[in-house]
Amino acid sequence: MHYCLNTISLLFVLLFASCATAVYVPLEILRPSETTLPDSLRTLAIVINTTERTPIEDEGEIIDAYNERQRLQIKRENLIPHFIKSISSSLKQASGRTLSVVSMQNDSVTEYILSNNKIQAIRDSLNADAVLSLDGLSVIPSIRLRQVDEALFFGDLDIAVRADLKLYMKDKYLPDVFSCKDTVSWQSYGETENRTLDRFPSFQNCLIDATSYSGYQVSKKFYPYIDNVDRFYFVTPYPLMKEANSYWNRGNYEDASYLWEYIYENTEKMDRKAKAAANMALYEELNDQYDSALDWVKKSLDIFMESPEKYSNYIEYLLEYQQQLNVRIQENSQIAF
Repeated sequence: MHYCLNTISLLFVLLFASCATAVYVPLEILRPSETTLPDSLRTLAIVINTTERTPIEDEGEIIDAYNERQRLQIKRENLIPHFIKSISSSLKQASGRTLSVVSMQNDSVTEYILSNNKIQAIRDSLNADAVLSLDGLSVIPSIRLRQVDEALFFGDLDIAVRADLKLYMKDKYLPDVFSCKDTVSWQSYGETENRTLDRFPSFQNCLIDATSYSGYQVSKKFYPYIDNVDRFYFVTPYPLMKEANSYWNRGNYEDASYLWEYIYENTEKMDRKAKAAANMALYEELNDQYDSALDWVKKSLDIFMESPEKYSNYIEYLLEYQQQLNVRIQENSQIAF
């Protein structure tokens, strides 16, 4: 499996308004990339095929507490080097340090598609196996202020980053086209609007941090990556459910599953049966048995759906869980392939 069960930390939280407690289980799972770089790839050239100028539409806006808008003019340095540095670092790390990344500025920027002759010249000059062109980088900040009390304001700073890239491989006539989008946010508060704005970190540093963060996400387009997801299992005052939880906390996951399956097959109380089924789904997912996990989720849902108003929170969680398991089944076939 793609995560270590022994390192899973468990945090008890009261998730739903009932006598049942849901135990939070954070998981690390392996996600497939959009495309896969060949193992033979040793050197990747990143070509900056976009201008350093910040267009006026990227300056962003500020919306004050009275819903009035004005352009947000922030003095900014060129953000492209920060983005390129982050891309390089993330690709090297994702490749296991087997990939060498070099960068250069295109002489005549903003070519929609680099010509075959230019790609070949770049490969020859940098001894590169493939070329990744950065064709656009948009970094747009926006601030929204709101008044929640007579002398209390809240502020949200959102920085939306979009990067347009093309990957030129030797064996492909046309490049693969990618778009990376991220939004990074900060919050602030103050007694006045100006005080709220002053409490934000340096706007320039925020722009750099958001740009760098987005650059690090680019490797997910080309290499499988670890994603953090949230899962839950149910504990009730019923003795066997408490005993199963005790096994789980000690890392005896299989013993816990024996009790949950026994409860499901033998209890006459339907909500207890449904919770045991939901717990079995988590156990099967941990063992990469996604089809079986999906079957257990459906069994749990079938029972809870008999009283949809009473169990609406459970149903909402399980429907989302069902959708995520379907995604995992699809992704697992991509990774296996």
